[in-house]
Amino acid sequence: MTLVLTADERDLLREAHRVIAPIVATSGMTDHVRTSMSGGGNGRFSYAVRGNKLTGWWPTQWNPERETSITLTRVQKWADSLPDELRARALVAWRVYPVNTRDIPALYRITLEAIDLQERPQPAPGQLDLFQEVS
Repeated sequence: MTLVLTADERDLLREAHRVIAPIVATSGMTDHVRTSMSGGGNGRFSYAVRGNKLTGWWPTQWNPERETSITLTRVQKWADSLPDELRARALVAWRVYPVNTRDIPALYRITLEAIDLQERPQPAPGQLDLFQEVS
């Protein structure tokens, strides 16, 4: 079962997908991401990783100084709860040993796919999908 993220957490991870992509590939990269880093610009989105927390800001005219945070421990638990097939594809896109298969753009796409998994509502047991046939 995938750990459920809030809408704000999904927005933050979507904007900072390049930062968390190594964690999606392998949980061992959490310490690498934990090192202090920040980025953003153009007045649209900024983020900072300090200690065990990823914080993002959206300074906009309509939503002044929107701020959302998530701990890297929660990101790691979310990544660990992702489907095995998705984690395997992320690992292949990240690794350089024993065979160099590193493909960072593919890793970013896989990370966004993982975040978007949460936005698809799952039908309740016994409930039909819109295009599912009745048997």
